[in-house]
Amino acid sequence: MGEIISAISGFGACFVLAVILYLNPEKFDAWLAKLLRLLSFIGINFKRQLVKHEIQGAINSYVKTLSDHADIDAVGAKIKWAGRDGDDEVRWDNDKVVLVMRDKGQQQRNYVHAAYLFTSTTLLKNVKKHLSKRQGQSLDLYTTGKIIEEHDQAAFDYFVTDIFEPLLQDEKINDMVEAFRDIDTSGYYTNVLLRELSYLGHKVIFSRDRTAVYEEVHNLIDFLRTFALREVGDMTTSDEFVGKFLRCSIKIVAMASTRERGNTAAPSDRICRAFSKGIENVYVIGPHPEGKDFMVRVCGIVMTRLDHIQALKKKAFKGTTTKGGHSKIADTYLIHLHNPKHQNLLTNVQNTHAEIEEFANELLSEDATEAEPA
Repeated sequence: MGEIISAISGFGACFVLAVILYLNPEKFDAWLAKLLRLLSFIGINFKRQLVKHEIQGAINSYVKTLSDHADIDAVGAKIKWAGRDGDDEVRWDNDKVVLVMRDKGQQQRNYVHAAYLFTSTTLLKNVKKHLSKRQGQSLDLYTTGKIIEEHDQAAFDYFVTDIFEPLLQDEKINDMVEAFRDIDTSGYYTNVLLRELSYLGHKVIFSRDRTAVYEEVHNLIDFLRTFALREVGDMTTSDEFVGKFLRCSIKIVAMASTRERGNTAAPSDRICRAFSKGIENVYVIGPHPEGKDFMVRVCGIVMTRLDHIQALKKKAFKGTTTKGGHSKIADTYLIHLHNPKHQNLLTNVQNTHAEIEEFANELLSEDATEAEPA
């Protein structure tokens, strides 16, 4: 009887483990790598398998996190070793990307080149679709650095020396990477910037003036960075961004006086006007937990007045505030409202652009009803 119970218990444990691996495939590589580490001393084949699964596990784990935060397609990565004289390349195998790579002799080098190849050719492919070359290179650099930094310090050191620092000799790339770092500390890099650039990448833009698109992306980056670095009490920093190519509006609800008065009319009216002008996505951002209830009520009013509006994401995350030149960790709350009726891939409609631009100009000319930063 005891043997039967043990067998049933063992089967149950295996079943639970199988379910966990099925729901979290990125964990399989990490666990298998631990087993292979014990066997790697036996021979080169085990060592190569160890490197393969460590790289796959690290990349796929970050991809899952990025997909959850930024709504980027969670494309899995597989490593396949090429022959000694083969070239690095990317192939597709059903819904996974196969990175065909030459063994570069060191685990750190293998990992760095795999992460950079995957990020630049696959992970951020759509995100970079309408960006300038330098904007795209900067995103590749910063995001690859994030993947590597979270996995292996030795690999990160190699990445900095071999890839990162040489490209930072370009002043514009250096400035953008610094901007991404500042935006990332606020939590806006994955939760807002990459998410919105991903939406932009899925659109078809017929504008002949590509520099106008590049400039709008630059303005979004500049807005997020400026607000991330603002001093508490700063009354001059703009709290709203509107993009006509991006077709998004970002509203920072940071004003304590407005929240304390319960003045939900002004921000809810602005959001409704934004959607009426052709805006597709509105990001409402404020302090957590003190601003959460107010933001939920504002967005609830919007969704009552416009019953087709969807709340795609409600999320608290770690951000920062600056006081006296010193930054400190602060909790932030975000609500992403989406209008599926404006989810149009063709963004060259002049009337829509004109209405969004008119809306942006109206905001600039209005007296701010929320004037005191929290």
